[in-house]
Amino acid sequence: MFDYNLVTFQFFICPTGEVKIIEANGRGSMVQCFCFREVLAHGDMVEAHLKLAQGIRPHPPVFTGKHAAYVYFQSMISGRAGDIVDYNVARSTPYCIIRLKPDDVIEPLGDEGARIGQTTLIGDNRDSILRQHHNLYHKLFKKDLLGVKKD
Repeated sequence: MFDYNLVTFQFFICPTGEVKIIEANGRGSMVQCFCFREVLAHGDMVEAHLKLAQGIRPHPPVFTGKHAAYVYFQSMISGRAGDIVDYNVARSTPYCIIRLKPDDVIEPLGDEGARIGQTTLIGDNRDSILRQHHNLYHKLFKKDLLGVKKD
């Protein structure tokens, strides 16, 4: 059935090593395109989709040993984006996208808050990804997105 399709799984890897699947899609997801390209040999989803559309079986992807995380930035605080986000850090960070202009006003809606951007982090292991996320978060945001005082 999936000879000419891609399947995407989204999952958490818990500190215990347990894998918890949170979503399975019977399609490739371009949202994770950078992740796939960085951690898989033959992981270029655009090329794979083009080959599949032509009836050509793409090379099977091979894990390279790298790890990746696709990270959303959600804000639970209101304010002018330029007072919350350091745009110089965003511009100098590979794959970092802030969807707001500095003069846009951030207004969280509901329990999810307001999505202000995303990035892809690439590392050698889970811990390196967590360190990158922590370091980027503290450089990129002038205020804590959850409303907790920044140290």
